[in-house]
Formats: sequence, C-alpha cells, structure tokens
Amino acid sequence: MSWADLVPKSIELLTSYNPITDSPDTHFQNNYKSTDDPNEKMFMQQIFYGVNRYRDFLKRLNRAIFKVNATSTNSNDSFPFMIIAYIVSFRLDELGVKHFRKIIDTQEPLKMHVLLQFLLNEEMLREHVCDSWCEIYDFEFVENIITKNGSKSLELADLLDYLSNKATGHGTIIKEEEIVKEKKFTIPKPFNLTKPKPRKLPKYLVLERKVVVNPVQDVIYKNSLQQVAEANEERRNKVKEQTLKKYSNE
Repeated sequence: MSWADLVPKSIELLTSYNPITDSPDTHFQNNYKSTDDPNEKMFMQQIFYGVNRYRDFLKRLNRAIFKVNATSTNSNDSFPFMIIAYIVSFRLDELGVKHFRKIIDTQEPLKMHVLLQFLLNEEMLREHVCDSWCEIYDFEFVENIITKNGSKSLELADLLDYLSNKATGHGTIIKEEEIVKEKKFTIPKPFNLTKPKPRKLPKYLVLERKVVVNPVQDVIYKNSLQQVAEANEERRNKVKEQTLKKYSNE
C-alpha cells in the first residue's frame, strides 16, 4: 500500500460522487480502481463512506478553520482537511498514530499543522464550531467528540512539533539526549610577579616621662595669714588715701 496515493485516491472518489445519481455502494464499486492490496481497499472504503456520512459535520469544521486561519488556508484544502479530520475524530484508534503519521507525511506540513492545532484544541472547537455542530447533532455527541479530540493532543504532541519544525524549515528536532557543547572562554590569570618583601616595623621606643617639681620658696613659710591680711589692708588704705587726695585737689 502506497501511503502517498491514499489521500489523492480518496479525494478522487469523493469529488466524483453524486448522491443524486448514485448510491455510495454503486459509486465505490464503479470508480474504485481495484488493487491486490486488501488493506488499501478497506481504507479507501472507510474514508469514502465515513466522510460522506459526516459530510455536514466536516464542512462546518472546515468553515470554522478557514475563517480562523484565512491567511494559511484556501478552498483547495477542503477534501484533504475533511479526510484527516474524519480520521482523527472517528478512526485514529483503529489506524494508530504510527500509520496516521505516514499519511500526514504525504501532505503539506504547514496545512496539516494548522488543521491539527485547531482540531485538537478543545477551547477552539467550543468557541468556533460547537454551536454549529449542535444545530445538526445532539449536544452529548458533540461534547464527546470535542473531549476526545482534546485528549488526543498529548498523543499527537510529537507529531505537531515535527510538523512545526518541518513547516518552518528548522529540520529535524534535536533529541533530548544530544549534549550541547559549552563554549570555552579564556580565563585571565595574573602574572607571576615577584612579591615584595614585607617591611620591618621600627622598634617601639619607650619614652620616659619625668615630672619636675620646683621647690617651694622659703618666703611662703615666713608669711602667716595674719601678715598677709595686714599687708592687704595697708595696701587698700594707701590706695584710698591717694584717691581722696586726687579728687580733693580738684
């Protein structure tokens, strides 16, 4: 089974189908180009019947995606988006992530990243397409689809990262086990200069402090307090007489 042919062949079956003139069984039998691979036939049959069964569901999803991502999508993406969205919403558990990734790898990475990022986001689904789905389906059915798609985001997280890197041209994702070599920087070291010898401090000099006391004069011992008082009294009287004499002459 050629993975690259599955989506183009499915699109050819879907675009050529006219429900007014043919039944799904008749159209598939008349237009499917039989191969020796029974797995391919089963896949094509499930996609053809499933997309037709949920056509309104998928069309409303497409309208919401095209509105939110107008710059990165166009009408040519309608059937590829319907096929991938049908697989994610109803057949992913049967197909398996490994095989699903092989199908995704045959499509444009940017387109698939836009689709899956919207389809696996519960908040986006509730905001942009939930009300529209509830117009044609029971609320519990719609809620179940939204919850299941949201739970698959963890399972398909690696695929989303892969598509993002491939779409932006970053190449393969770097494995966590790879060790990034650290850039070595030159660490400056001081020159080996001759260290100066420590200077010797001068010896501490002890200064002798002597208190020299002058001897008491002998005259101090010759005078008594009475003598000092009499001398003072005599001096005052003398000054008084001189003062009176000075002013009496005037």
